Amino acid sequence: MDLWKNIVFSCRLFIFCLSLATALATSVASELQINGFGTVGAAASDDQSGYAYDIRNKINYYHDTKFGLNFSSRLGQKWSWASQLLVKRWVDDTFDDNKVKLDWALVSYHPWSDLSFRVGKQKLPLWLFSDYAEVGFLYPWVRPIQEVYGITPLNTITGASLNYIKQLGTVNFELNAVAGDSKVVEDRNGGIVLLANVKRAQLLTFSLIHENFLLKANLGKSDAVDVTQRTGSSSYVFPQLKYTFASLGAKVDYQTHFVWTEIVTTHVEHLSNMNGLYLSYGKKFGIFSPHITYARYWSHNYKSVRADTTTSTATTTVRVLSYVPERKNKQQSLILGLVTKITDRSNFKLEWQYIDADGYSRDTTERSTTTGGVTTTVTSHGNTKERGFFDAHPRGEVNLFSATINFIF
Repeated sequence: MDLWKNIVFSCRLFIFCLSLATALATSVASELQINGFGTVGAAASDDQSGYAYDIRNKINYYHDTKFGLNFSSRLGQKWSWASQLLVKRWVDDTFDDNKVKLDWALVSYHPWSDLSFRVGKQKLPLWLFSDYAEVGFLYPWVRPIQEVYGITPLNTITGASLNYIKQLGTVNFELNAVAGDSKVVEDRNGGIVLLANVKRAQLLTFSLIHENFLLKANLGKSDAVDVTQRTGSSSYVFPQLKYTFASLGAKVDYQTHFVWTEIVTTHVEHLSNMNGLYLSYGKKFGIFSPHITYARYWSHNYKSVRADTTTSTATTTVRVLSYVPERKNKQQSLILGLVTKITDRSNFKLEWQYIDADGYSRDTTERSTTTGGVTTTVTSHGNTKERGFFDAHPRGEVNLFSATINFIF
């Protein structure tokens, strides 16, 4: 099965590269600008539980492998358009989908040099490097930190946005306001599958940009409609949930030192709180850039009523309350990595990650029996261990090894 997946994936990559060659040839005599990026990777752990869904104790070649093409062009003096095609292992209902997709596409209007409006499918600026989270060449790790970037599956939105930039001395102040809708199909938080239609999403982003640092803050909210949460064979449906999000990130590059850090908190009304953070430090030694990262994730899913059923006979009434499991999930990681510069547009990364996942899940059922005006209630619990971002609880602490070649053009 894995061999067949790799064959299909390779064929699609070949078609993608052929399309790239055709597009490049076409663009030579036009104003169309084409940029691209890619990552070829391999990863494996020492545990059979799948991390971030599919990294296990055998080498996985397609989890981190991806290729993208970015197209852009001006449409007169004040209008422009841009889009991006991406081929990678997409997560969908079947968790088996390697193909080329339209990652985003938008039209921009620039009435003034410091103000622009965008309409279309676009990246949400949720994170420190949301705009280039797929471009492995531009950040130090093999993949974005799961303890933060794995918390919310929402990363694109179809709607409108405003971007305003104001120069304040040597610092640029940037404001982004985004509103629109999206659809979420994602594997997250250790084997939980979340399906939802996101409505009325709104996000404000404030950034301070300097040659040596970037500071970014986000505040957002949305309504999630027809939410289905699946865990194994269990399925819980919520007609509507309100979602809020806040994050703060900073990046500092000073001489040969660099520091990246982010902290995020999310709240789903009546369902859960999720939090994550990481702190990375690295130093450049010629073509080599070693780095170390500590990351932590912790969440709490509330106990809430999932089903309320009542059955009656002539003498007895039985009421059964079933609850969505209360879950406390946590994970922490230590990452040691090395980035080696190959050329100005390519690098090679090696990484070791130590992962400690823990927590618990408690199922609760209350069965009340009423006979002759007397009610007797019996409460039963079922406890299981939680698993961080694994699809099953690992046997212990996990070591994960990864290597990638990254490039841009």
